[in-house]
Amino acid sequence: QAKKFSELAETWDKRAPEAVRRALAEYLMDRAKAGEIKISNPDMAAAVFFDLVRARIQFPALLIPSSQPTETEVRETVDRAVKVFLGGIEAI
Repeated sequence: QAKKFSELAETWDKRAPEAVRRALAEYLMDRAKAGEIKISNPDMAAAVFFDLVRARIQFPALLIPSSQPTETEVRETVDRAVKVFLGGIEAI
């Protein structure tokens, strides 16, 4: 549908992911202030986490419009992203 509504798709692509990334950065900053995680750059950390979650699910959907991840695939992707993120977040 992005081809049909290219202006709408472009607007969404510029606004929606950024809003999610900002909200996630604020959450991560909150968790860092609470001493639960150590990060020096919450914006970068949020972008990395967002990319970890999104890439495995979104990429196939872009190539094959009928592609739809199962609930299990989504849960496994998010669980894996959380493990990788928490295991390496101090490097960011």
